[in-house]
Amino acid sequence: MPTYWLRRCPESFLNLDTEDVPGNAGIKDQIAALKWVYENIEKFGGDPNLITVGGQSAGAISAHWLSILHQSRGFVKRAILQSGSALHACGYSENNFVVARDLATRLTNRTFNTIDEMARVFMDLPAQDIVKAAIALTVNYLLNGGAEIPFATSPERRLDTVGGQEKVILRDPELSILADDQQPLPLFVGLTSREFLTTFYATGYADPSYMRSRIANLRSGFPKTVVAGFDTAQVLGLKNTLTIEDAVAETHAHFFERFKPDCDDTCVFKLYLDDIGMGTDVNRLAELRARFNASETFFYRFGVRAKYSTSPLVDPAQEAGGAVHSDDLGYLWKADSIQGQRLSGDGLASDTLRRMVNMWSSYVRSGIPDPGEAFNGNWRPNEHRGKPGDVVFMNIAETLDVKEELIAGEHGNFWLDLYQKFRDYRSW
Repeated sequence: MPTYWLRRCPESFLNLDTEDVPGNAGIKDQIAALKWVYENIEKFGGDPNLITVGGQSAGAISAHWLSILHQSRGFVKRAILQSGSALHACGYSENNFVVARDLATRLTNRTFNTIDEMARVFMDLPAQDIVKAAIALTVNYLLNGGAEIPFATSPERRLDTVGGQEKVILRDPELSILADDQQPLPLFVGLTSREFLTTFYATGYADPSYMRSRIANLRSGFPKTVVAGFDTAQVLGLKNTLTIEDAVAETHAHFFERFKPDCDDTCVFKLYLDDIGMGTDVNRLAELRARFNASETFFYRFGVRAKYSTSPLVDPAQEAGGAVHSDDLGYLWKADSIQGQRLSGDGLASDTLRRMVNMWSSYVRSGIPDPGEAFNGNWRPNEHRGKPGDVVFMNIAETLDVKEELIAGEHGNFWLDLYQKFRDYRSW
């Protein structure tokens, strides 16, 4: 199994859209690595026509981009996306110039009026200084409740020049799916049942006063993807005048005013974080693929809490089967931090590890995830679902069960309708 490392943060995604700072270096690194694998894997006994690219979290975002970019998709047969996609708020940003300005100001304590001035700062200062400032900037984004990170793939719209840097991100991810003029690649996509539950504690929301202040100021952590990207809006010819503030007001009313579940604001806010952290993007990807792509998509939801889970136990919901972001990795990969992983002898942990390895390895081999162990259910691609909004998925819990319902919670239809409204009901 070939793996590769890539540049991170500004070295990977700083973008001034110039020949000197062209942007998206991290994606270009991965395309080069994938091309090398395609050209050389046969020497190691592999088949270049059966390459599966996969990743988790940021890795899933990259894998999704590699499956839709024309520079890389010819090297790939199919893709696995675990808890992430290019549709995620961290998967694409049109704020690349704002981020570059913020980073340059943090480095020099100056204001900047031109792109050339910023470029000179990044070319003259030591790389370690830039990385240190970028880490501080990223932490600031996260602590201020953002549903995104500053350094992400971003558009390349500069004019072509002879001998110039190749442009790879030419349009936003939503339009890349809607206007795909090639056969889309098959995907295996999933998430954990309580993706961002531990984030509630890691970002300080367990302090009731802080949580209430964030609920009152929901805008600061709101997903920017509710508003269609520039390219999608242009191609769809959107006419609505809705603003992100309109979406925030409607969301606040739905979650914290009109919606009255059998739990308090703390419980509701945790569900909200799950939605904006991952669930909504998975629902959108399922809807877009089912409606606009003629290719197979298998979905899963992982909800096991057992011995090989990677997260610390911080919330009672975890003990009730609340798997959080990255918990599934302990049932797929050998990890030094997890003692004694084995295929049998550890009850639910071993059973889950065995099922997960079967599903992932069979998908890589054949394009069909098979849990083995005489599973008799009908796990079919989501394109064969019964009604819009529902998703056909494997629910991975103490037992395996194929479901056809909202994959990411009871608020899924609210989010789908909100995204549609901002797209004049032409997309999700």
